[in-house]
Amino acid sequence: GYPLVRACVQRGIPVVPIPGPSSLLTALTASGLPIDRFLFLGSLPRKRGPREKALQDLDGLDYTAVVFVSPHRVEETLHVLAELYPHRPMCLARELTKVHEEFLRGTCQQVWETVRTREGLRGEIVLVIGPDERPVEKQPEHVVPLYQGFLKQGLSPSEAVRRAAQATGLSRRDAYDIVHRSKRSQA
Repeated sequence: GYPLVRACVQRGIPVVPIPGPSSLLTALTASGLPIDRFLFLGSLPRKRGPREKALQDLDGLDYTAVVFVSPHRVEETLHVLAELYPHRPMCLARELTKVHEEFLRGTCQQVWETVRTREGLRGEIVLVIGPDERPVEKQPEHVVPLYQGFLKQGLSPSEAVRRAAQATGLSRRDAYDIVHRSKRSQA
């Protein structure tokens, strides 16, 4: 069904899922994103730190992720996703199988920009976050110079690693390991 749903989404043809026992599968099948491999995270943590950590853990994963998010935290969650993965495709599915069913599709950045212009969203919300479809050449040799440059700009070490990872196409974990090894070799 994935190729068919994706083709419909690309051509603007509405996709209406048949109600099932779980909003997880309903959102996933109608998202237009790859469904051959996916990770279900359930509901994101309520507290900001653990919630951001859960989203950061998606870095480097090459499959679709599905999460439930409260309407009270959806804008903040989308903002974090837009910062971490601005070009990753996603679908926000809301009020599935109900009168006000809605699908917002685009990149994480585009969906966040759409939602933040509204006066809040109501109802049950499922986020389907696709794998990064951009081919990125990984450049581990640039991690340390970029990291050091970001530190000089006044960024925190954590933010500097995140941005260096993003710029080089590496996972945050791999960039951290490279920076950590570099610090040990200089000591």
